[in-house]
Amino acid sequence: MYSVQWIGFHATSDTDNSHAELPEVEPRVMRLTGPRLLPDLRGYSHSHSRPKIRELHQGFPQTDLITQAHTLEPAAIEMEQFWKSITPYFATQPFDIGLYRIVMEECSSLASEPTDVTYEEVNCPGTVRPAIWCKPALASPSRAILYLHGGAFIACSPASHRKLAAHLAKKTGAYALLVDYRRAPEHQFPCQIEDVVSAYKWLLNNRGISNSSICLAGDSAGGNLTVSVSLALRNQGIPMPAAIAAFSAWLDMRVAGESYKRNAVKDVLADPDTLPGVIATYLGGASLDDPLVDVLRADLKGLPPMYLTAGTAEVLESDAMTLARRAREAGIDVQLELPSDLQHIWICLAGNAAEADTTLSQAAAFLRKRME
Repeated sequence: MYSVQWIGFHATSDTDNSHAELPEVEPRVMRLTGPRLLPDLRGYSHSHSRPKIRELHQGFPQTDLITQAHTLEPAAIEMEQFWKSITPYFATQPFDIGLYRIVMEECSSLASEPTDVTYEEVNCPGTVRPAIWCKPALASPSRAILYLHGGAFIACSPASHRKLAAHLAKKTGAYALLVDYRRAPEHQFPCQIEDVVSAYKWLLNNRGISNSSICLAGDSAGGNLTVSVSLALRNQGIPMPAAIAAFSAWLDMRVAGESYKRNAVKDVLADPDTLPGVIATYLGGASLDDPLVDVLRADLKGLPPMYLTAGTAEVLESDAMTLARRAREAGIDVQLELPSDLQHIWICLAGNAAEADTTLSQAAAFLRKRME
């Protein structure tokens, strides 16, 4: 398990006494999410340009250039460069969760700002800071996507995924709600599931939206939550959502899938050797045999239709493949897409890369078809 130490905005190394210190950021409160736990770095990048997180490197070696770049699609190159530019911050010893959270907010810089979408803060069950409503101008308020951000259950926020969720909402013709569910290690499993269940019940009971008009969507750890939350809803006898969409879902808490070895060199973000430490940070003392943890071996009967996707450069590719197979065996309608060479959560490039837009359009069509 990681040795967690809160050390402010410095990345320390056991072999180097120097500090990689972030530049001073003017304190501010983001209008859409209320007071933030950590500074907002998005002023250092623009939605239509390469993230400038590299400019924050002080003391880290520059990453290698893309190999065989001529054979890769633009989104594959973009995400590979993005992850290579920020992963040096993740190698600090001891692991600095505060720094990790700051850097991961840079995911917000990758997408363009969608047009004709307004945003509203909302205080609802299941959110620490205010949740964000994404309201496309032509969308129906009687349809809702409950969007669950990724970040290894440790990082990211409604702010980091606001533009991505808005693109999906606009394509689907629905509103999207992003909740700030509790994060590990301060709050471990099953707090995240409990928060999303509470937000889902709020949509049903307080907003009066039918379960047949609600979909769950999420990426990475959020993709995991689309499945584990659906299992929790079924177990509690709560009506199922109309469908789920899971992008680059992180599902295999045993790190046993075949792509964890096959794609270990191609995946520039996830290191299978370090994932058990991240998993322990999320689970605490929970058992890997818990069905809400081991979702790939859980009884999936009664779960909603699933849109699943992962890039063939991801160690998580087999997570999507295994879930698709198990879901089909349980009689669930599944659409599985495995685009070539794409890195983890390429959908964050929404509005700026055709590959991201294609995936979101596919997911939106899948969800829209199943929503009343």
